[in-house]
Amino acid sequence: MSKEFEKIAKLEAKSAVLKFETEHALRHLSTKKRKAPSVLILGRDGFSDNSKYLYLALAAKRLGFPVFWGTFNPKLVAELTRRKLPVIDLNGDPAAVLSVLFEISCVVYCTNPVEATRNHYYRAALAGAHKLQLWHGIGLKTLDLQNTAAANLFNPAMLTQLIGAVDIDEVLSPSSLYDDQWREAFGVERVLRAGFPRNEVLLRAATEHELIDAPAIPAEHRERGFVLYAPTFTPRSATAAWLDPRVVGVLEGFVQRLGLGLAIKPHPFDSDPTPAEAGRLSPSTLLLGAKTDVYPVLQHARAMVTDVSSMVSDFLLCDKPVLFFKSKTLEKNDYPARCMPELPGWHVREETVEAFMAAWESVEQTAAARRRLRELYFETDPLQACDTIIRRLSDVVEKKP
Repeated sequence: MSKEFEKIAKLEAKSAVLKFETEHALRHLSTKKRKAPSVLILGRDGFSDNSKYLYLALAAKRLGFPVFWGTFNPKLVAELTRRKLPVIDLNGDPAAVLSVLFEISCVVYCTNPVEATRNHYYRAALAGAHKLQLWHGIGLKTLDLQNTAAANLFNPAMLTQLIGAVDIDEVLSPSSLYDDQWREAFGVERVLRAGFPRNEVLLRAATEHELIDAPAIPAEHRERGFVLYAPTFTPRSATAAWLDPRVVGVLEGFVQRLGLGLAIKPHPFDSDPTPAEAGRLSPSTLLLGAKTDVYPVLQHARAMVTDVSSMVSDFLLCDKPVLFFKSKTLEKNDYPARCMPELPGWHVREETVEAFMAAWESVEQTAAARRRLRELYFETDPLQACDTIIRRLSDVVEKKP
């Protein structure tokens, strides 16, 4: 936290009324402010996901209005600046940042706006901008407003998350199958039909800028091939599945039987392992950074093992085998049928190499299901995702209906 934010936090601690009145004033003024034609892209702490690919596509075009990436990551600020890519350092002087945010006419998210802005004042300053949510994939999990029946709505953290989730005007949806899912989760009506920007790089070679923050795959793994293990995020106080010796041992034994390597990609919400934790893995197992962007190398994986990660829906575009493993959602057998009407791969229920081999030997029986789901999930050309979204953003900035 910068010294400026520390001062603000101290003032807020003394007066909750001051915090409320300042945020309310900023939000009200932002909705009245005439905006300059501009687009701000906010993403994860690293340079990854749908926001990254849309930002780079926007930055490569001459659109007649400025496009910025906003980040709190000083290393990323330096890297983008070095490459002459426009960036707003959100760790800068808060007053100066607020003034910049007040001018933005359109902001694009791929995570909860609370996570992306980290600051209620910044989110308030963007209140008058058009807010497009790209989100980060199609999965089996229910989201935000879909969970209120079981949530503690007196929990301030839960309320903050929900308030952030609904603070959008429009949501990206690659399929009519998911339109109601987004509307229920985020309380938004307007849907933009286009593919996910991050999926373009699954079907073509990555550009130089798209390789920023992407992991390097050693030649040995590329040549012999590898299976990617990509579990969803680890709940607090739980042990990450990718650090469980039993789980990793079974996976390593499985890929060895196939003559392949193993690459593990922790969820971006997970912390990177300590050197001691990483040292427990086999030298032949490749552990990718939790914050790195796996999409430029995803097409090179021979197969994927996951639980309920939304990455599996993207991987359908590669038309390669998928195996589900240690999925509590699937174990309950109550996953939402409308989200995944059929599984695109076998569910391995036993933690043994033999169970994996048995699933693998018949995995091609699920190929037809993979292709049916791919047709359901992606109703538009995945390679036209960014161009379609850019046309919509241009209309927003130019105030076309």
